[in-house]
Amino acid sequence: YGPNGEDAFRGSFDEALEELGASVPQDSTIVDMGCGTGTSTRRLAERFPQANSIVGIDLSPNMVAVGKRLLKLAPKGVDEGGPWVTTIKPDDRIELMVGDAASTGLPDSSAGAV
Repeated sequence: YGPNGEDAFRGSFDEALEELGASVPQDSTIVDMGCGTGTSTRRLAERFPQANSIVGIDLSPNMVAVGKRLLKLAPKGVDEGGPWVTTIKPDDRIELMVGDAASTGLPDSSAGAV
């Protein structure tokens, strides 16, 4: 896919959400399990602006640290003359944290979508 590879790959994620009928209630919390560096978490934030917060959880402290740093740096993508694959936009609704599905640290019934 060349320079459009990232969009093609991530677009399949969006298509799957649409096909499954994913919906997010107004002012709810989305939890993204296995978020890695937060790529899918940021995508969910962009796709569901009505969410109050988007929490990305991953087992790897290193991946979470990279994701937090990317949100802070907000590098521009190559299509905007920057060094990154796609532009990363800061979003105060996103929180990335280390955890696992059995022990998220989140209150029971606090998420509108997982």
